Amino acid sequence: MKETEVDLNGILTLLTIIRTGSFSAAARHLGVPVNRLSRQVQRLEEKLGVRLLQRSTRKLSLTTIGRSLLEHAEPALVELESWWQHIQAQADEPSGHLRISTFSDSLSTIFVSYIAQFMERYPSINLELILSDEQIDFFATGIDVAFRAGPIQDENLIARKLLSSRLLVVASPRLLEQYTMPSNISELINYPCLAAHGQDGWATWTLNNGQQLESVRVPVRLAMNGLGALLAATKAGLGIALLPDHLVASELASGTLINLLPSYDYDGGGLYLVYPTRKHPPAALRVFLDFVIDVAETLPEGLNILQINK
Repeated sequence: MKETEVDLNGILTLLTIIRTGSFSAAARHLGVPVNRLSRQVQRLEEKLGVRLLQRSTRKLSLTTIGRSLLEHAEPALVELESWWQHIQAQADEPSGHLRISTFSDSLSTIFVSYIAQFMERYPSINLELILSDEQIDFFATGIDVAFRAGPIQDENLIARKLLSSRLLVVASPRLLEQYTMPSNISELINYPCLAAHGQDGWATWTLNNGQQLESVRVPVRLAMNGLGALLAATKAGLGIALLPDHLVASELASGTLINLLPSYDYDGGGLYLVYPTRKHPPAALRVFLDFVIDVAETLPEGLNILQINK
């Protein structure tokens, strides 16, 4: 009669042997004698009543039953190991290295002050900021978490919305010394326009007038791929721009910028905190997520966290 108790040690030994490629390599990895591993595998085979490994002087391979065993056991063992590390991390001070992707214009005084608060609170966590406006591949680059403009449509990623945004057509008073205020979206074609992207000197802007969407093709005088640079160029009077309300809130309040079409706007998608799907994130990532979400919940509405020069 076969034993019914699952031999976890034997299964772990078998998995280590297959991962490392040999009994001797597994023994070095585990720090135990080779003959002990051999006995554990032999005991596992005896309990199951089947052969799991094909052994020869040149090659070590799984039998069909051995392969089936590991196909069922390995995911469960990986999940158990992840859970174990998660529980241990809760008892320890969070530590490690986090790679964070954020917008190229994010290093403002305000943004850096929050980073400083986090690093002071968690001295054993090191941060690496990857500044880019591109959609960096998490898995190819080893990014742990990213700040991205929404909406986010990727089933492999979890997205937490930090703030909403509406796109507004804005200009500086200096520019309006040369141009009159537009009365509708179609008149924007008469203004020099600034855009994050332009194709052959043109861009299409779509806005909502409260009842329906309207689109206009505008001439792009200057194209650039950074929101901070786009904001600075708009304030300098180089042209009009379509910018998120949270980015220009303080400028609109002070009169540094003017909303050209108050009855028009467009859903900007908002700002999101994005990270790969995983059941048990490392402690360092978990506390960073909690920190950012807590900060977002306490920010005054319209606070500009991306602006370079406040």
